[in-house]
Amino acid sequence: SSKGKKSWWHARDYGLISANPFAPEKIGGDGEYRIPKGESLTLRYRFVFHRGTAKDAKIGQRFTEYARDEGHTTSLMPDHPGYPEDYLAKEGEKSE
Repeated sequence: SSKGKKSWWHARDYGLISANPFAPEKIGGDGEYRIPKGESLTLRYRFVFHRGTAKDAKIGQRFTEYARDEGHTTSLMPDHPGYPEDYLAKEGEKSE
């Protein structure tokens, strides 16, 4: 989770998987966040790699368990149009 912002998640075909809480062109704002001197910022993420559907992988249950820690605020981004279907289709083309 990010301090007051949602992260822009993305994956690339060369192995990069990223949660970017400072992606102003995607989530609005200028991407700036200042941490006052002597304070800290903790960003907390979880990746779940699975085959099949989100239902098969029990993503909702996993999210609930992850968010249960009351010490952290957690948000869930909506699915991005065309992802993961477009990405997975490209992966399938490579393996054929």
